[in-house]
Amino acid sequence: MWRRNFITVFGATAMLLTLPAGGASAEEAPLSLFLSCTGNDVSYTQTGTDITAPSQAQIQHNRAAGLPPPSVSTSPRYGFVSTAGRMNITVQGTVVRVRPSPGSSPMLRRSADGWYALTDVSITDTEIRAKASWGALGKLKLSVDRRSGEVKFGNFTGQCEKTADDPAARKF
Repeated sequence: MWRRNFITVFGATAMLLTLPAGGASAEEAPLSLFLSCTGNDVSYTQTGTDITAPSQAQIQHNRAAGLPPPSVSTSPRYGFVSTAGRMNITVQGTVVRVRPSPGSSPMLRRSADGWYALTDVSITDTEIRAKASWGALGKLKLSVDRRSGEVKFGNFTGQCEKTADDPAARKF
């Protein structure tokens, strides 16, 4: 563990970080986490169909003008719907990458393997925070509570579980 030593030189106090004799302890190894998160996401999808029938005035007008009767028209209706989602997060030292659920994935900027590196990473004993720049969608914020496992990333909210230490490791 690092030791903090404070010294004063010409009236200014400075902090020196020094390692104890024998080097760094095992608890100072770079953070390595693989998290699998399940929860709810919001996606934009077709929610129904609008049917528009001609009015009596349109029917009478077409009949009087010798035109064929107007037809019924349909148009799709779209909206935001809450859906089940899954997201994966890896933390290697200070590098945080995320494989978001489809509702939180960027529409314009696709990744070859589905993983996206995040910026503005802040890792404390209680929380992991980072940001993703999704272009036109702005910046999405990642927040993981390391005590409860609660995660929020854009519209995705859920719970994270720690998985194997090796991303290639299998559960079965």
